[in-house]
Amino acid sequence: MAVPYASIHHLYHDHYAGGVKIAEWAKQLHRNARLMLERTAIVPNLARAHLLLDVLERLGPTSHASETQQSQVFGIFGLLTECYTPVADDVLVTAAFEIHAKAKLLNAGYIIHNIRKPAHLRKRQKDQPIHVRTVRAMMKRGNDVLFDRTTLRITTLLQESYIRHYPLSAVALIAFDEVRRRRNLVHFAEPYTWGIDRNLLELVDHLNGVVPLFPKPARRRRSRPSA
Repeated sequence: MAVPYASIHHLYHDHYAGGVKIAEWAKQLHRNARLMLERTAIVPNLARAHLLLDVLERLGPTSHASETQQSQVFGIFGLLTECYTPVADDVLVTAAFEIHAKAKLLNAGYIIHNIRKPAHLRKRQKDQPIHVRTVRAMMKRGNDVLFDRTTLRITTLLQESYIRHYPLSAVALIAFDEVRRRRNLVHFAEPYTWGIDRNLLELVDHLNGVVPLFPKPARRRRSRPSA
């Protein structure tokens, strides 16, 4: 039977001290990231979105197009918007990136929870990832290392010293900034224009490629009642 922890700090302290295999912890995070992606509208519609964008680009701008061509463009654009659910997909894509980044940090041996004490480690963590070896060395010397229940913020994860562990292309970074900006409008009541472009698809393609796939558990067959 698992021993209950006195506090959330004691739980994380045990994890980072070696009480739990960090690789297994990271694997669970990646499962969660994959779950976020599978809940989006865009991931199962990636191929369709690429194809529709190809068609739109071939049709060109509508400023000097005929009425028939304009109707075709608007029809295709309508199909394209069905591939992405505003706000919901923005939240899920952002969450998938954040969880993936933390899984990669864990796999590389870095702390993903905010350090409360000592102060010099808390300050350093804002600029660069803290390796678990540093924490364990301090523990061996009898120094307390306290953790918050909160994990690293996205703004921290996007710093150069962090993001090199889970690199994004310049185009994908631009798309991620846009997704985050839209995500922050979740409570915004005014109408807003949404769209799908190549940048967004590159970001989603990237996440769909780097977040591992996991086999789905087999469904149990219901036994038929005997006659």
